[in-house]
This record gives sequence, structure tokens and C-alpha cells, in this order.
Amino acid sequence: MNPVKRLFATGALCGLVGMTPFSIAQAQADAIAALERADKSAGVTAPSLAETRAIAEEGFVYGLPVVMNYAVMYEYAVDKNSGQFKAPFNKIKNEPRVYTYEDTAIVTPNSDTPYSFVWMDLRAEPMVLSVPAVEKNRSSCDLDGGHYERKKYKISRSRYPG
Repeated sequence: MNPVKRLFATGALCGLVGMTPFSIAQAQADAIAALERADKSAGVTAPSLAETRAIAEEGFVYGLPVVMNYAVMYEYAVDKNSGQFKAPFNKIKNEPRVYTYEDTAIVTPNSDTPYSFVWMDLRAEPMVLSVPAVEKNRSSCDLDGGHYERKKYKISRSRYPG
């Protein structure tokens, strides 16, 4: 091929490739503008920037703990190679030690409290959780749902009244 033609063809190709993102962005902008016109003609008003920011912030505040809870569930009950795995679903794990800095699935675990864990999968059927009486120490049983539900049961207060 003639060097001038090759240079021209290369330049044209580079120009087309370089313009592609702009044409895609323009098509997206045209689609958004068309939707905005349709909303305006239907009497639908878009939220202001401040309202949009507030909606995003509320969604983040609501959603972040749920996502973090799922991350802990994945490390504790699903991923057997995570280094934090405790037990599969519907099997209880009694942790025979207290937490150290190496336990990273929960942001701030208590380092002076032994724990027992069970991730209950209640989709197919209910489960019965039986907890024995505790006479010498204060105990509690927290049942946490995936979306902020929490039930706290005190097992024994004989040693720590009030």
C-alpha cells in the first residue's frame, strides 16, 4: 500500500476509534434527554440534587450494614477457605477461645468473651434452638436477622442481678 494512503487510512481509523466514546456518550445523553422530556410532559418532576443526595445517603446508611452482614455470613458459613470459617449453615460452632487481632470478619469482636455461632437457614423449615440453664455466669443469646431484626434473650442473671 502507498505510504500516503496507509497514513491516511491509519489516521481515519484512529479518528473513528477516538470518536466512538463520544458518539456513545451522545447517544446516552440523547436517551436521557428524551426520557426527561417524556417525564416533563407527563408532569413528573425529578428530584433536586439535594434530594438525590439525601436519597443516596439514606440508601447507603440502610444498605451498608446489610452488605457487611452478608460478608460476615459468607466468611463464617460459606467459604471454607476464608480463614474465618466457623461452620456450615444450621450447624452450631462453639468457639473454644477468645478473639484476637487475627479474627477479621467482624470489625470489633469482644476479645474477652467466648462465643457460639449458628447461621440458621430458615427458608425450608423452622429450627428449634435449645439453650441450657446457666447458673454461675451471665449469658445471653442474641438472634440477629439479616435486616436489623434483633432479639436478645438473657439466659441467667443469678450472679449479676439488675
